[in-house]
Amino acid sequence: MQNMTQPEQLKKQNKAPIIDIICDLDGCLIDTSWIWRLVDGFNMTEEQKYKYFDLNANSTYSAIDTTLLTILNYCRQIEIAHRIIFLTARSEVIAAPTINFLQARTGLVAGKDFLINFRPVDDKSSPVESKRVRLLKLLEQGHKILFAIDDDPAICKMYCEYKINGYFWQISTVPVDLLLRLGGDLGKIMRGGRDLICMN
Repeated sequence: MQNMTQPEQLKKQNKAPIIDIICDLDGCLIDTSWIWRLVDGFNMTEEQKYKYFDLNANSTYSAIDTTLLTILNYCRQIEIAHRIIFLTARSEVIAAPTINFLQARTGLVAGKDFLINFRPVDDKSSPVESKRVRLLKLLEQGHKILFAIDDDPAICKMYCEYKINGYFWQISTVPVDLLLRLGGDLGKIMRGGRDLICMN
């Protein structure tokens, strides 16, 4: 059998798809529920509430769900996924502080470990439709998605329409079906056990 030249080897390597995980931010990885509890007690318009959210979303009071972070890192550690794509309802108005917050609080590096897709400023569509449009762009760009995580059941259902398993996540909980897909033992996942994986 004839040996491949180096350019041919590189070309063959580049054909391998890059597989990513889609993950929501607020309500999944970042607990910003405290903001909404506060604004519900204020006499504010919807626009004022969202501006207040933008100002406070990256506060030190916004906690990281370490269980979800562990699972995301585990999938990357055992090389079934390369990066995390944070597909968020956050406005691109707070893109820079959000990226800085994620890097400081998770240890993940933008570009290398994660990409992030914000809602455009002029996007007034529903959360489901906003994420649908942006998901389709990602798929058109050639992204292969291992699975997606969101705290909105309607968005999880939307992912399933495109043959992507959408897992419903709530802060500090783990979906049983996701655990089963990853081997079923959170303790071993947290220790980084490589023997667990049973992906189809």
